[in-house]
Amino acid sequence: MEMMETLKKALQELVLPELGALRAETAEIKAVLQVTNKRIDDVQAQLADQSRRIDEMRTELCDRIDQVRTELGGRIDEVRTELGGRIDEVRTELGGRIEEANKRMDVLHADLLRRLDETNRSIAHLYEVIVRRDEHFVLGERVARLEQEVRDLRSRLAA
Repeated sequence: MEMMETLKKALQELVLPELGALRAETAEIKAVLQVTNKRIDDVQAQLADQSRRIDEMRTELCDRIDQVRTELGGRIDEVRTELGGRIDEVRTELGGRIEEANKRMDVLHADLLRRLDETNRSIAHLYEVIVRRDEHFVLGERVARLEQEVRDLRSRLAA
């Protein structure tokens, strides 16, 4: 049995220090693993918090976008209504101005026709006066010729 005891002692001397070292390393690994797990838990908590914040911000942003969209839609409707009113006012004003311009053009047209008629009458009168003067000149020449012929005939008769 002594051999067994020796063998046991020899194994204990060889294996026990190795087991102690392995136990110490296992304890260190467990400690590091616990720290790592703690860090992973912290990171997961941070990620969950950031995810929650992102969701909150997304919700707030969507709400704000909807609010802005509603405000802009209302403002656009107001501007559309205002511009529609202004366009109608301008259309009405321009319609009145066009009507006024048409009336003025009708008056001007009538006045121009009257003046053209007067001018035509004046030209006709001038034509008559010029024709009379021309006829008078021609008649004067004819009378002068006839008087010359009468003188010529008298002088022939006298001779």
